[in-house]
Amino acid sequence: MIRGYGSERIVDIDGYILDPGPSLEVCNHSPDGFEWAYNGSGPAQLALALLMWCFPTWVAEKYHQKFKEDVISRLDRNWEMEVDDIISWVLNNTTPEEDEAIKKWELDE
Repeated sequence: MIRGYGSERIVDIDGYILDPGPSLEVCNHSPDGFEWAYNGSGPAQLALALLMWCFPTWVAEKYHQKFKEDVISRLDRNWEMEVDDIISWVLNNTTPEEDEAIKKWELDE
């Protein structure tokens, strides 16, 4: 389960606090950290980080802005989602060729 706590701007993935550091190395949208519930730089950083948690970096880089618009911007201040929700969103937004590349990446992991 993934949970966001708005007052602290913390994202918890099954007891692991999501660190913005790795996503900041890919694209520095928001050095101040994660945000959600609107379209902006903090939500873009969160979208990138969540997609990087589940998929190869190329998927996260390509789709994080759309994921931000479709999902992250619509979250409540305190929210929950399943990893499967992220996976479903990606698989509904990628091409068949990208789906195959993702499946190959999963097998290699």
